Amino acid sequence: MTYFRFSWSALVTEAALSQITDGMVPTDAERSEIAELIAHILDAVVGIPISQKVLAGTECTEFTLNVLHNAVLHTLSAERETPIPGFTTDETTEPVTVRAATRVALNSASVETIANLPEIGNAVARKIVETRRMSPLTGLDDLDARVRGIGSVTTKRIAKLVSFNMPRIRPAFRPTGSLAQALAFLSVAHTDALPAQGLIRTLERIVMAARRHRSPGAHPLLDAAMQASVDAVTFQVHETQLLSGSVYYQRLPSVFDAAQHSIDLCMFHIAMPAENHPTRLLLDRLVAAVARGVTIRVLTDQDRPEDPYQSNPINAAAIQYLRAANVLVRRDAAEVLLHSKFTIIDRARMLIGSHNWSAGSFFHFDDVTLMFTSPELALAQTERFEQLWSRAQA
Repeated sequence: MTYFRFSWSALVTEAALSQITDGMVPTDAERSEIAELIAHILDAVVGIPISQKVLAGTECTEFTLNVLHNAVLHTLSAERETPIPGFTTDETTEPVTVRAATRVALNSASVETIANLPEIGNAVARKIVETRRMSPLTGLDDLDARVRGIGSVTTKRIAKLVSFNMPRIRPAFRPTGSLAQALAFLSVAHTDALPAQGLIRTLERIVMAARRHRSPGAHPLLDAAMQASVDAVTFQVHETQLLSGSVYYQRLPSVFDAAQHSIDLCMFHIAMPAENHPTRLLLDRLVAAVARGVTIRVLTDQDRPEDPYQSNPINAAAIQYLRAANVLVRRDAAEVLLHSKFTIIDRARMLIGSHNWSAGSFFHFDDVTLMFTSPELALAQTERFEQLWSRAQA
């Protein structure tokens, strides 16, 4: 059984964009953002980007417009949620002054509205919008965990000023006309914005509604048999081992020694604060692999000054040591949190889990990593590694 993998963005054709933005004059940046949001909608509604045939030209356009139309109707069918009133307090007065305030819906508000919240600003507001497009924010803890630069102080200040309700409505009737009519109906809530910005905010609503409440139905690009095979088993794996705690550290040297062609390592933290630190043993195994002709690529996280993770100082010594030994090392873009911990050996064997390369993770924390053999899954994860590697900094 043969199927084809692709990216959802490849299906957002210029013809589809022209129909969706008909009557508007979006800037290049707005047009790019609209295309990105439509790709998010395809991902949220359909799921895995695979097909039993190669799509091209008008097929891509028709498919994209059809999925978007159904997503608009699905969003319109949801119920209204009652807004929660917000308030601010002034503890410098006696008694404490309490003032009513309209809560900002973080899953639907514009960048400008979010930026006006205490301690937020434009940069963090944009990160909130980018994060919610992947999946809706569910609460303050989720906001703190997923958006870099927030922190407990900020979440405490905005706790009574924000909500995480989805932007949903129940219309007086269910539109059954064209995509343009359905979009116009859904866009009524954003008449305060310029047309392109209103469309962007409307598409964001559709993304989040689709991710929270997936519409039922089979994958439109697969027959029933293929759909069943994808739903049941995406990849076959063999020789699966569960490496808990220090077992992970004990097994890695032999795994690296067995590598014949390549090792791709993606690791949030690689700590080596001293020459005799346990991580040094693993780094030496990588260096030895390079000496015998194995291609090694190491990707780590990089912080910005305001970030709390300390990735730069934690990773600095290991990066310096590896580069001195001619190991290829890159750091992910500073504005993106690289929290992954996986290793791909010879594009066939994989380790993926929660272990960082630190003494705490090796010996004290309850970390777990799976090791298995699966050329198909390793190939898929290599594609992800290539994407991360291409945006990283040397």
